Amino acid sequence: MKIVILGSSGSVPTKDRNLPSIALCLSGEIILFDCGEGTQRQLMKYNLNPSKISKIFLSHLHLDHCLGVYGILETMNLINKDKKVVLFGPLGTKKMFQKYTNADIHEVNSKKIILKEKNYSFSSFKLKHNIPMCLGFVFKENNKIKFYENKAKAKGIIGPLFKEIEKKSKIKINNKLINLSDISYELKGKKIVYVSDTLPLKSTINNSKQADLLIHDSTYLSSLTAEAAKNYHSTAKQAAQIAKTAGVKQLLLFHISQRHKESKDLEYEARKIFKNSNCARDGMIVEI
Repeated sequence: MKIVILGSSGSVPTKDRNLPSIALCLSGEIILFDCGEGTQRQLMKYNLNPSKISKIFLSHLHLDHCLGVYGILETMNLINKDKKVVLFGPLGTKKMFQKYTNADIHEVNSKKIILKEKNYSFSSFKLKHNIPMCLGFVFKENNKIKFYENKAKAKGIIGPLFKEIEKKSKIKINNKLINLSDISYELKGKKIVYVSDTLPLKSTINNSKQADLLIHDSTYLSSLTAEAAKNYHSTAKQAAQIAKTAGVKQLLLFHISQRHKESKDLEYEARKIFKNSNCARDGMIVEI
């Protein structure tokens, strides 16, 4: 799977940064985290097919994070009237997009698993921003069974027997019982946490533990910590402290104020605390 940065700016776009939106691409579908104005064009610019969008997760209803939903739903309605986009957001999302019959809207108001699919799930938790409801999202891929091929073949597991033993946990071959655990191991699923527009929170640490990727609000450098607190945002330094404490593998600094022209300044600040920190840039691809 991969992450494509469609927009990495804060509330004001720049010539290099579009308004906030991130695409999660996996198994033929595209899932969006937030959808600022211009997201539809960014998808085309970075060679992502908008018709493959299956789900959109809105952190909150400030227009820099959700205005692009209108254009996507309008276009989807023109391309394929029968296809629905599943839309998750805070209270008020249904009212905002109520005219769109091609949107299956779910409002989220508490921490819980909000979606379970065959191969993955999503949960949410509350953030602290200057709006009544702002949400963080956790994508968790299901664990997978992987076979030790040499061991499996040595015991006579071939072809359809792989699926059979995975389903039943044990089978008999030539009167010998073979347990799934003897020829396989469990591969831990990937975990991605999306945290936009918030003060630094302990709940973010708790929900981000051992994540493969944490995408975190890093609107300001630490020289503007007071302004960050006033505006209910985080600094690159604070995001790095959260990443380090949570034991994540990689941090992506996101929602960058237009006053910060150089990504390297934010990266330098974050890397002093958490080495594997990178600043999001429009068009960036992160393989997970």
